This record gives sequence, C-alpha cells and structure tokens, in this order.
Amino acid sequence: MSATRKAPSLTEACSEITDLEQRSLLPHAPESDQNRAHNQEVAPRVRARTPLPVVALLILLVVRIVEPIGFSQIFPYMNQMIEHLGIAAPEDIGYYSGLVDTCLSFAQLATVYFWSSLSDRIGRKPVVIIGVSGAALSAVCFGFSTSLPAMLASRSIAGALGGNAAVVSSMVGEMTDETNQGIGAALHLELIRRFERLTKFVSLSLHLTRCHMVDWLHSVSERSI
Repeated sequence: MSATRKAPSLTEACSEITDLEQRSLLPHAPESDQNRAHNQEVAPRVRARTPLPVVALLILLVVRIVEPIGFSQIFPYMNQMIEHLGIAAPEDIGYYSGLVDTCLSFAQLATVYFWSSLSDRIGRKPVVIIGVSGAALSAVCFGFSTSLPAMLASRSIAGALGGNAAVVSSMVGEMTDETNQGIGAALHLELIRRFERLTKFVSLSLHLTRCHMVDWLHSVSERSI
C-alpha cells in the first residue's frame, strides 16, 4: 500500500509563495547589490546652475523694446498729421490712419522668416544691428514725410528690416544652457512685458504733449521773456 502525500496547509503554501517572490532572479548577486547598481544607473546627474548673463540679457532687452516703441509712437499724432498734410478728408482720416499703422506689421510678417534664416547663416549680431538701424531710419523718414506714399514707405522700412523679435529670442536661448534656460527665458519675457508698458507710457505721453514742438518752444520763449 503506497503512502499518500500530505497536502500542504494554507499557511505553508503562502509562505512558499512569499519566498519565491522575494528570491532574487540572479542567485549570484545579492539583492542589495542589484538595488544599489540600479539606483546608480538611474540616478540623475545634477549640474550646478550656470549664472545668468545679466548684462547681455539687459542689452537684448533694450534691443527688443525698440520695435514696440517705434510701432506705437505715432499713435498720438497720426490723425492730426494726416489732416495737417491734407492727405484725406476729415471723414476718411481713420481709414488712412489705420493703413499707415498696419503697413509696418504686414511688412514685418512678410520678412521675419527671411531675417531668421539669414541670422543662421551670417550671425545674429548683423541682423540685430540692421533691425535697430531700420527702426531709426524709419522714424527719421516718417518725420520728414509730406505725403501718404512717403508715410507708408517709411513705416514699411521698420517692418521690412525689423526681424529682431525672433532673432533676440534665439539669442536668449543660445546665451543660456539647460540649467538656467527656463529662468532666463521667463525673466526676459517678464522684463520685456514690464519695460514695454513703461516705455510706451513715457513715449506716448511725450508725443501727446509735444506734437507741435515749434509752437511749444515758441510759447516757452514768450513766457521766459
């Protein structure tokens, strides 16, 4: 009569399952060594944060806010200038004023990709210098404009030569690395937003109160006498 094998109890079966789960698949390497090696492989390599190039970022900030100032500085006297030059009838001044205002944006939209690709070939600084020079040339030409085509052409110069919005953003990314790029970009955008509002307020206030500079100087000289 053969002996029958005794079935294991529930407690013994659970104990065996627990031992199998805790047993290492690599019997020659202890569990602690495996965990230590795995942690060393997946542990992130933390780098010290590189200091931000503050001076360079401030220079780029000044370059960046030139375009918004040039775009908005004509708003206080645009309608009065069109009326003074006799370009349009009083009821049509709003139409021509909007035409002069928006031609800069259309010109910039048509050329921004060109300046971005050109900066990849010849460098960022030449394109930035061209953009700032274009804004200055546009302001001077607009001040001497006496006809609608001259006003449109002078405003289009600033837009056609103004690709600094995209180029400056690329320069900020190139001046920073993976340790400080997020802080540098966020700081740059925040400073642009704040300084742009401040400079627009100052610029618009000056142009609004000094549209007729000759008359203002004449009144000042009369009061001084």
